[in-house]
Amino acid sequence: MARRARGSIRPQGEHTWRVEVRRGRDPVTGKLLRTSVTVEGSRRDAERELTRILRELDTGAFVDPARETFGEFLERWLRDYAAHNVRSKTLELYGILVRRHVAPALGSLPLPKVAPAKIQEFYSRKLEEGLSAQTVRHMHTVIRESLGHAVKWGLLARNPAEAVMPPRVRRRELTVWSLPEARRFLAAAESSPHYPVFLLAIFCGLRRGEVLGLKWSDIDWDAGLLMVRRQLALVGGRPTVQELKTAKSRRV
Repeated sequence: MARRARGSIRPQGEHTWRVEVRRGRDPVTGKLLRTSVTVEGSRRDAERELTRILRELDTGAFVDPARETFGEFLERWLRDYAAHNVRSKTLELYGILVRRHVAPALGSLPLPKVAPAKIQEFYSRKLEEGLSAQTVRHMHTVIRESLGHAVKWGLLARNPAEAVMPPRVRRRELTVWSLPEARRFLAAAESSPHYPVFLLAIFCGLRRGEVLGLKWSDIDWDAGLLMVRRQLALVGGRPTVQELKTAKSRRV
């Protein structure tokens, strides 16, 4: 067992460690206050976690995982991780899903009490309320990703969302215009100020945001080529120029 002032590290199995920190005594009862977290990885990972907890105790930033609710953790995850690692449109969606659906239903649970059965029941209830399977799957992404970081941060031993089955999304059959139908539409829309948008969308296979994200510099007039490099999206009600979602979306 490795020891240092106010904390200790104990092996719990292969690549699993129990980090325990003594936080002083309760001023009323005099009871010794302790915090324990399980860390998966190497001893060095456990040592880093112990150092992090001690540093947060010294700076007043420490939050006891046994006392933190799932709702409080989700807000912390949105602020400390998602805000710096996902696209702004995705962050906006995550915030809506957390504050409108996940937190009202599961947010009052202590973080260690978020069990697979409670998450599964939550999905079932949302489907019964009329939400689509796709929307519930988006919630599953938020819950699974956030709890995955709770494991990485040493707040949970395992991710309960990994044991939950999100609803299956049925693929919808797309109704696509034939070439004569597309030509009839363009003939009817020829006097519209948006005619160039319609033309590009239909014959170049561009999404609305990709059309609106074009600049004159994206067109090579001599070669007759158009480069799709960015998109325009509404974020918080404001038009915002963004990178395309995947590298494959960048195309000529």
